[in-house]
Amino acid sequence: MKYSKTKNKQVVSIESGQKLSDVKAIAIDYDNGKFMGLILKNKAAVYAEDVAEFGKDAVMVRSEKDLVPLKDNKKFEELIKSKIKIVGNKAVTRSGIKLGEVKDFEINEEERKLAKIFVSTGFIKDLFKGELQITIDKIIAIGQDAIIVKDSTIPLREKEKIKKEVENLAVGVLNKEAE
Repeated sequence: MKYSKTKNKQVVSIESGQKLSDVKAIAIDYDNGKFMGLILKNKAAVYAEDVAEFGKDAVMVRSEKDLVPLKDNKKFEELIKSKIKIVGNKAVTRSGIKLGEVKDFEINEEERKLAKIFVSTGFIKDLFKGELQITIDKIIAIGQDAIIVKDSTIPLREKEKIKKEVENLAVGVLNKEAE
């Protein structure tokens, strides 16, 4: 299940057929990548185990009783206060190479864990190469300022190319300063 296809989807009770709210965010435990649940627009949450199905047009829960006020769940509250995000965060290798900005992520529905992130490496590069997909096993840490990934995320050839671009940029800046 992709974040982009889940955000703003209706949450519907199987028991009553009633729309309960819309999905505002997907809650991920940043320490282990576990899918915790959904944060809804009506200031409620649904625990992962209470999500019955991620349908094409709606997220299905068993009943209205599955909604929990956000204020009643410390873990969800801490997550919101931490201001850590996945979408919009930078992806950076352990050696300090910025790969781009995270545009989306995917949850493995069976394991109920973060499966991969999708990184935009720039509009032009995306058009020709597509986005960079980084699997959970390559993610070292998810922080407020960046998502750190293993250096092995990008092929050695690509790493050398990026390094050269950075060096050329630095030389260009130095030359401009010397003028």
